Amino acid sequence: MSTYGRCYVATEKRLIKCTKKLFGYKIEEQNWNEIKHIFYNSTSSRGALILDTVYGEVKIGVHRDGAGYACEVLRRLK
Repeated sequence: MSTYGRCYVATEKRLIKCTKKLFGYKIEEQNWNEIKHIFYNSTSSRGALILDTVYGEVKIGVHRDGAGYACEVLRRLK
């Protein structure tokens, strides 16, 4: 998945976030065992994936039509 200036890649072991910075990229990883629950929220204008992690809540903005599908795929990978 890619959003404004960010790219998310889900593998069988972890979720990887790559953010473009002024001088290079920043890469963050979260193992699936750090993610407790995966939800999604969809309104008339936007959608969001909500990851409840051991470090707090992480929101990822996605297109409202793809929020449910993305949530289902992430739940299967977890």
